[in-house]
Amino acid sequence: MGNRNSDRGVTSLTNTVLSNLRNLRDSSRSFFDKSLFTKSGDLWKIPGGYALRESQNIVEVLKNENVMETFSSKKNATAWCILRNNGRSDDAILLRHHDSKISFLQTNIIMNERAFELADDAEYRNIIEAKLSNDYQKLNYSKKQVDKFINLAKYFQRRGFEYEAF
Repeated sequence: MGNRNSDRGVTSLTNTVLSNLRNLRDSSRSFFDKSLFTKSGDLWKIPGGYALRESQNIVEVLKNENVMETFSSKKNATAWCILRNNGRSDDAILLRHHDSKISFLQTNIIMNERAFELADDAEYRNIIEAKLSNDYQKLNYSKKQVDKFINLAKYFQRRGFEYEAF
């Protein structure tokens, strides 16, 4: 059995850990009480001084009333803003690249599918089928990359790497 001094040390350590956990919980609650988007006219304002505007099947990212980038979805645009706001410019650039690549590949796939339907020659159909297969592989890869960057942005938004051990 332990003596009373060691029991007091364990109790003190336990109280300190519980106090730190309560503080962490309270700080995360105050973070989640803040809204990410605020609507102002036709703009959605988000942290970091960015604003999003939807127009003609694209989402424009504005900062100081200047268009910085365009994206295919509000989700991708928001992730880009969060990554930029947290100093992850390289990841933001790659997110932008894969977002535009997805749009390009989707257009190519639609055109090649129409060409495949209209093709009479079997050899030409095989060529188009190979192009389609290649485009689908590239599209799936780019979608996975975009999902990876969106998840990274979600992590930044939720945790902010404030309590990381490294």
